[in-house]
Amino acid sequence: MFRNNKDSKSTETIQPVKDPSPRPRAGGGTITSVAPGAGISGSLETAGNLVVEGRIEGSVKADGNVQIGASGVVEAEVNGNDVTVAGTVKGRIYAAGKVILLSGARVEGDIHAQSLKIEDSVFFQGGCVMGDDARRAHAGDAALPKSVTAKAA
Repeated sequence: MFRNNKDSKSTETIQPVKDPSPRPRAGGGTITSVAPGAGISGSLETAGNLVVEGRIEGSVKADGNVQIGASGVVEAEVNGNDVTVAGTVKGRIYAAGKVILLSGARVEGDIHAQSLKIEDSVFFQGGCVMGDDARRAHAGDAALPKSVTAKAA
């Protein structure tokens, strides 16, 4: 494949690597990933799904689903279709669909969603607006009820 001879010509081509990950692709969209150890400061917008295993500070907007892995830390407003959190979020979460807080997740901020699922061993401090009120609150950024602190056993 590699030759040290300057006179020889290679006809080999580089083939693109296919994504071997088993993650589902909602609607056949693309997946943007922030790897462990990577950090972003500013606004991150994607037309597809977003998987965060690194750190983001600023704002996040995905037309698809947002998944924050166990090693993911997001200090930002998060906007997505469905949002799943296994790591840490400090900021508001806006989901057109559902928000799922997995065991070990830590969320400090308000949640606006159609539905909310909280597993055991989750730390959640903030307010929650669900259903049509969530859509209206996001559009007008209406005031939320006083913050509530909840910690599942």
